Amino acid sequence: MPLTCYPPTKVKNTKKVKSMPKESKTPKEEKSQERIKKNGEVFTPLFLAQQMIDKIPQSFWNDPNKTILEPACGDGIFVELIIRKKIKSGSSLIQAISTTYALDIMNDNILATRLRIINRIHAVLLTSLSKNKISQPSFQSQLLSLSSIVTYNIRKVKDTLSMNFNSLVPWADRDFSFRLSHQEKTKAFLNSLNLPSVDPYILND
Repeated sequence: MPLTCYPPTKVKNTKKVKSMPKESKTPKEEKSQERIKKNGEVFTPLFLAQQMIDKIPQSFWNDPNKTILEPACGDGIFVELIIRKKIKSGSSLIQAISTTYALDIMNDNILATRLRIINRIHAVLLTSLSKNKISQPSFQSQLLSLSSIVTYNIRKVKDTLSMNFNSLVPWADRDFSFRLSHQEKTKAFLNSLNLPSVDPYILND
């Protein structure tokens, strides 16, 4: 049974997530020297990325409405650390996801970043499901809703230097038909991932 596509709704954010699971490990393909030279790709190691995140004043993280844009996301390590830090500082999962944007010029980097964050969302929701904090329909609905925001907020651009960042319209401000159409695309994407679940009907055909 395919994943059901519900009409776009706001995910309840009354329950706070104390922390996200440990940093996910996204396999990196070997980047050719030609590609590295052409695109200037340098992947920041986890320890250094964490140090950079920790240098941002805590007062910044305490505001759940603060928006962050990662203009060259690579494999998504900064994006994940930003979301984890937001949640650790009191933001709900929906707040952390909705206020974090990422761009890149390479398709595989966008895919890697999206997968990294969706895997983290899946792990958080699956933990809540296993502890009976949410129902199976809620698990399904929230996974689709949050993943739709991820695939909307993390996108490819031709040239990040010429990107008009003011054009990044928040998901909640897009019209209903756009969000419904985007959720349909995200539903197909999720079904292709075959994410592990306690109940296979949730994601698998």
